[in-house]
Amino acid sequence: MKSTFYIILTIFLLGSCDYLQRKNIESTQYYNDCMETFKDEQKCKSLVEKAQKSEEQNENISKEVYDNLKIRDEVKDTIQDKNKLFVIKYLGEPDERKRSSSGLEFFIYKRPISKYSKNSKPDKELKIVFNKNGLVQKVFHKSP
Repeated sequence: MKSTFYIILTIFLLGSCDYLQRKNIESTQYYNDCMETFKDEQKCKSLVEKAQKSEEQNENISKEVYDNLKIRDEVKDTIQDKNKLFVIKYLGEPDERKRSSSGLEFFIYKRPISKYSKNSKPDKELKIVFNKNGLVQKVFHKSP
């Protein structure tokens, strides 16, 4: 009984080490590419940290939430020329609202709302632009 426990524990620890090593290699490669491009150590460290945080957030999405994400093209087609109330009922309250001096209003969704296809990663951000009449004018997305 004890030996089975130790075998399972060993396999788990080895798997964890392999995962962490792969993450470290990916981060190192990303950092090296950044340094080659920008030659700014502080900027590259900051970019690597942001990339790791973003990846961790995507990994922490539960299967239920992931399965309920909407397909990006369907979202764009569904909300085009609709009003704010419809968008809020369809997507929920935005994470951020902004207004421009020209009268346009923006709904920004930073939480996972949509994805490109059934098996793709969630979009990082969805920005919906409303015209002066309060109807959806344009929908922008940031791919993963």
